[in-house]
Amino acid sequence: MSHNIYKTEAIILGSKNSGESNRLLFLLTKELGFIIALSQGVRNLKSKLRYGLQDFNLINLELVRGKEVWRVTSAEIIKNYSKSLLGDEHKAKSAGRIFLVLRRLMHGESKNRELFEDVSQFLSFIEKEDLNSEKLLLLEILVNLRILNHLGYGSNEESIKKFLSGNINLELIDSLLAVRKKAVIEVNRALEESHL
Repeated sequence: MSHNIYKTEAIILGSKNSGESNRLLFLLTKELGFIIALSQGVRNLKSKLRYGLQDFNLINLELVRGKEVWRVTSAEIIKNYSKSLLGDEHKAKSAGRIFLVLRRLMHGESKNRELFEDVSQFLSFIEKEDLNSEKLLLLEILVNLRILNHLGYGSNEESIKKFLSGNINLELIDSLLAVRKKAVIEVNRALEESHL
């Protein structure tokens, strides 16, 4: 029996060991939205996929849909964010919190290319910029606003709307400081509305 092979870019939002050598991957994909996929034998020392399938990485992925779960057939690293982010505790924690919000809020497969692009942009930005703790917090608020907006929990506040699209840059983050309190209220309101 042949299976359709699905090809997509994906960001690894997290993973969980399964059985002796398998790993479940929580993936935000460009073409399929949020999915959970099984990578068989990836924890074996001889596995070719071992280093590519690390948390935070941006990858090209090939998958097949099994009866109960997606299965990874191949993966190629586009950008190894795991190495740089895991080398900086504050950036790793910041990315981890963003990815936790995504995992909590996304259920079922639903293509959302704009969300994928914003999360990709977040990873690229956080990796290359030297951010103090205040700027990291503002970045998290900004990205949370965008995630919630993409998932249907957008803000009607005029002062917040300009932060919901466009390139992530230091100027945008600095300008968020002026409405930080309102932005946090909007994030909390949206999280409450989501009931998650």
